[in-house]
Amino acid sequence: MKDIEQLKSLWKSLFGDTEAFISLFFHEVVREENIRVLEEKGRILSALYMLPYPFRIWNQEVAASYISGAGTLPEAQGRGLMRRLLIDSFKEMEHRQIPLSILIPAEPWLYGFYEKSGYATVFAYNQQVYPPKDRSLLSTTGGTSPSSVGFPPKEQRLEEEGFSYKEEGVRLGEDNLQQPEDSLRYEKDGLQCGEDDLQYSENGLKYGEDAILLEKYSISDLGDSFLQKREDLMDACFSYFDQRLRERNACILHPYANFRTIVHDYAISDGKIWVALNNEHIPVGIIFTVPAGGSSFVAKEVVADSEEEKEVLLRTALNHYHASSGIYRTVVSNASSEEGQTIPFGMARIIDANKILSMWAAVNPERRLIIHLSDQLLTNNNGSYCIESGKCYKTTINEHIHAFEVLTMDIGQLAHFLIYPEQPFMSLMFD
Repeated sequence: MKDIEQLKSLWKSLFGDTEAFISLFFHEVVREENIRVLEEKGRILSALYMLPYPFRIWNQEVAASYISGAGTLPEAQGRGLMRRLLIDSFKEMEHRQIPLSILIPAEPWLYGFYEKSGYATVFAYNQQVYPPKDRSLLSTTGGTSPSSVGFPPKEQRLEEEGFSYKEEGVRLGEDNLQQPEDSLRYEKDGLQCGEDDLQYSENGLKYGEDAILLEKYSISDLGDSFLQKREDLMDACFSYFDQRLRERNACILHPYANFRTIVHDYAISDGKIWVALNNEHIPVGIIFTVPAGGSSFVAKEVVADSEEEKEVLLRTALNHYHASSGIYRTVVSNASSEEGQTIPFGMARIIDANKILSMWAAVNPERRLIIHLSDQLLTNNNGSYCIESGKCYKTTINEHIHAFEVLTMDIGQLAHFLIYPEQPFMSLMFD
């Protein structure tokens, strides 16, 4: 039986997480059979955790083992302990017939370290700034509530922009400057500044032609709902979230128990999860945010029915953190019209080459390949693989090889060749 208290102490010393998160991780996230350690005289020197996740790619699902919390005591580093643990975990995955391992390096230099064990950088995200540089937003810094966060009363919204609301008209600032009727018009349904500028109405805010009707939605704090045991909302949000993830080209999925643990983590930390509900109280968008330095925020995940719902959720985060701007992550897509910075984010290591190649071959029946593969750590992967007519099998060189495209690569190059073009995405991995 593993010494959980010693493992908690090791985690705390290496990563500096809160006691609440560490307790959550060891009670709800990891199971004892997925803990790998190296000890010396009863003292744990190095540890890692193998967390199971489904990975959806090529319209199929495959089991993946996510390496989390990999670390070694400073005084024991440089002895190759982590490499030994990785090899041990690969053998265990092979035994359990888990064909893929994934991880997120904690530091940039670790990408090179993991490459030596057969990992390749295949995961990335597109980093977007909100609001875009070419558009400014009204600043709303009022208080928030689960049902109306992001939507202060009309009088408050006007006053925060230097407007005083009066039934008989509009007064600007302290000088009571009256604008000519053709420049600034108060109407029964709100404030109108020319035809192309910002309009306020009872229905919400409009930015030119891009109407963001904020008050069409109610916003719920999912962390509070979790603590209040609102299981109906939790179930609806999970179903919606899972559906949106499965629509992506390639993505790590989150089973229901894992989704609940993520929400629990955000509920006891300084993160926030907001859900946009339509007038039938059905989820139409979810955003997962954490605070960043300088009164900003990072949205580690956002899913929404449309750009309108995404805008509402991002504006909610902006208001909550009293921020002038924030960052959110999206799937990398060649077809995307959004500008942003592509950030490498995670790595994959193929454990069972024949399984992964067979999945790839099934969706590429037109390809005819011979792949000469080498794997220094898992020798079962070594050999030549023939891919034709949607099938993959090990083969020996024969006289018909001239009819095939021939490739020679190692196991890391194979992961990059097969998985990277699918632009896979992962998020909310307790990283």
